[in-house]
Amino acid sequence: MAERLELVRVVGPGFVAAFETDGTVRRAAPILKALIGMTDAEARAHIKAQGWQASIVPDQPSIAHNFAEFGGSNAGSFEVRHPGGRKFFYYDDNAGRRATGGYLTKEQALEKAQTYLAELASKSARS
Repeated sequence: MAERLELVRVVGPGFVAAFETDGTVRRAAPILKALIGMTDAEARAHIKAQGWQASIVPDQPSIAHNFAEFGGSNAGSFEVRHPGGRKFFYYDDNAGRRATGGYLTKEQALEKAQTYLAELASKSARS
C-alpha cells in the first residue's frame, strides 16, 4: 500500500504554491518543480535557503470566508476545503444582484456550507 501523500503549502514573495510528498516530493506546482524528487529534508533546506515559508495543509475539512466589497454591499463565498477538493457557496448582500445571479444571502450560504461540512464529517466518521 502506498504511503499517504501530504500537501505542503509554500509562500514566497509574489506566490503561493504547493507540493505533495510521501517522504519524497512527488508532484509540485510549476514554480516548485525543482523540488520534485527531493526528500522532505532536502525540500525543507531548499525552501529555507530561498527565504520561503512552508506549512502542511491539514486534512480536516474547514470553511474559509472569501469576500469583497462592491459599493457598500458585500459579496463573496464560503469555501469548504476538504481532502477531496473544495466546494463554494456564493452569496451577495445586494438583493438585486442576488435575484438575477441566483446567489444566497450571507447567512444562507454559511448555513449551507456548515451543513455540507457536517455531511463530510459524518461520511468520514462512517469510513
